[in-house]
Amino acid sequence: MRVKGQKGCNDETSIVFMSALHQRVDFTRYLDQGTVVKLFVDEKIDAVCEGEDDIYLYFVKSGALEAGLMRGADSYTVFYVRGEGDAVICSRQGFLSFGANRFTLKAVRNTVLVGFTYRQTMEFIRKDEAFLEDYLYVSHMNMAQMGHRLDTTAHQSSSQRILLWLEKLCEANAPESDGVYRIPCNLTIDELSGLLLIHYATCNKLLKSLKERGVVRKTRTHLEILDRPRLKELLMDENPVLY
Repeated sequence: MRVKGQKGCNDETSIVFMSALHQRVDFTRYLDQGTVVKLFVDEKIDAVCEGEDDIYLYFVKSGALEAGLMRGADSYTVFYVRGEGDAVICSRQGFLSFGANRFTLKAVRNTVLVGFTYRQTMEFIRKDEAFLEDYLYVSHMNMAQMGHRLDTTAHQSSSQRILLWLEKLCEANAPESDGVYRIPCNLTIDELSGLLLIHYATCNKLLKSLKERGVVRKTRTHLEILDRPRLKELLMDENPVLY
């Protein structure tokens, strides 16, 4: 089930650029057939499916979690965030989880998951076209989010990263009557810095600088892009320095 956003917001596309926005897939009719997994905040689980009876797909019943790659005991790279009403597909052995690298799910708050085995998932796909559609949606969203994240962050300065990300959000949404892009965004500075691979302090300075220039204002619930033409000017600079 797709939940459309409010006026001026294209949730379908904005989800690509803000992975914490909920996808809201409709797997609820199968929850009584799954395995309940409860995680406390910061608790991690290995998300690797090695056989047909291992859990392959998780539905987030409540809470939120980060999906990423664990390398050793301390190194962890976050790919995207999944919240209540979302789903996440586990890694098959020998693909993303290879050698010491393991695809991992980490709770960012107390979280309840419902897991389905590979065998169950394939059974639902065969008999339920709507389930298949939602499963494919999750798969394509994973690919789109990772692709745009690489495009935004690769070989870019921290200033270019945040400017490019903001411009993509403008492209994906429509301004309101006053010309302001008001985009639902509950990302914290810490989560935003992780998404753009920018240090927390740097991200904070960038947002402060853009606010002082009258380009962007970040509230608890929204991201307001106030001056897109000015944003485009800054982005045209080959080496913009915002602070």
